[in-house]
Amino acid sequence: MLVVSSVIIVCGLLYSLILGDAIRFLDEKHYLSIAQSLVNSLEFSEFGQPTAFHPLGYPLMLAIFLKLGANIFFLRLLNFIFLAACAYLLYLILLKRANLVYGAVIAPFLVLCYPVLFYTAGTLYPQMVSSALFLFILLQLTNPEQRQFFLNGTLTGLLILIVPSFLGYVPIIAGLPILFGKKPFTAKIILFLLGVILVVGCWTLRNYIVFNRFVLLSTNMGMTILLGNSENAAPNIGMSTDISKYFNEVEERRLDEVDADRYYRSKAVEWILNHPGRVTSLYFQKFLNYFNFYNELTTSEVEATWKNVVMFFTYYPLLLLMLIRIALFQKFPMTKIELTFIVIYFFSAFMNAFFLARIRYRLSFDFLMIGVAGAFLGQILKAWIGNGKETGMSRDNNGGKSK
Repeated sequence: MLVVSSVIIVCGLLYSLILGDAIRFLDEKHYLSIAQSLVNSLEFSEFGQPTAFHPLGYPLMLAIFLKLGANIFFLRLLNFIFLAACAYLLYLILLKRANLVYGAVIAPFLVLCYPVLFYTAGTLYPQMVSSALFLFILLQLTNPEQRQFFLNGTLTGLLILIVPSFLGYVPIIAGLPILFGKKPFTAKIILFLLGVILVVGCWTLRNYIVFNRFVLLSTNMGMTILLGNSENAAPNIGMSTDISKYFNEVEERRLDEVDADRYYRSKAVEWILNHPGRVTSLYFQKFLNYFNFYNELTTSEVEATWKNVVMFFTYYPLLLLMLIRIALFQKFPMTKIELTFIVIYFFSAFMNAFFLARIRYRLSFDFLMIGVAGAFLGQILKAWIGNGKETGMSRDNNGGKSK
């Protein structure tokens, strides 16, 4: 829907002008620092030291545009362009893969009605880039005539280097040709996986050469697991979890980035093995918390009550529509694309519960929820219009008989 995409870009332009060069979050500074290092010295480093704390994907994209002369304003605007692309891709998926004409038109407008996407696009975070790439891959792999499986594998590898958690979704993405494609399946899946392995493998090889140790994607996985699985972890505090004693231990032992990651991971595994009951309870709570409208933030100054109110009244109506859609699957037969969206969305809740709660981590999958909600509203609208036409025709027929 080009109208919606245009509105997003225009509003994003104005919002970017208002924000100016303001950098509000620590991760934004990290991404920019690494990107600047790539521009200045072609080194993936921070503070003069090689790093793999963040994977290659997003800093590399920022570096390319910085090299071309982009400033903070343009980098921010770029996120809104990707958000506009997400709305349009959602439209294309529903239209071309399920012939849900009404739903395809409604879904992009629901994107406009979900302001957390707009807010996140105003930050130098990779969520809009990864969402657009994810939806593009879904558009391609749900095409029965798709033949570029190796290319889509490389794009999926790039997606993983932007947001590493997508590695866990490779089995589902690789299985899409079975649901949507034509035989033979095996060759298609192998080509797809080779593309993924090629891209991810190059980054892993770089890490081994630089650190002389195996680092698959990044060195922040251990900390992420520990934040969600330790004695002070709770369902909704996320990055606010107190793991200071582990930080202190790392400093005392003077562990480097790789060894610190291994230390955090070992401590998380140790706690999980020693507290199975607490782990099970915490996991279930984190699974439910995935559907929360609010997370506690470490950057308290950016919190505001009105933001939570807006999130509550925009997220839950969409979630409720998706749940009603699932409940009414017999009355409204479910298309393959709707089923795919629903399975991936709830699988993301299952995956996220292993780590820590962050609404930001859910946003790429919220587009799938929006797609299901839009498709459902479209089916209701179509049924209502159809009933209206039938009623009109019935009245005409009755009128004719009376004559």
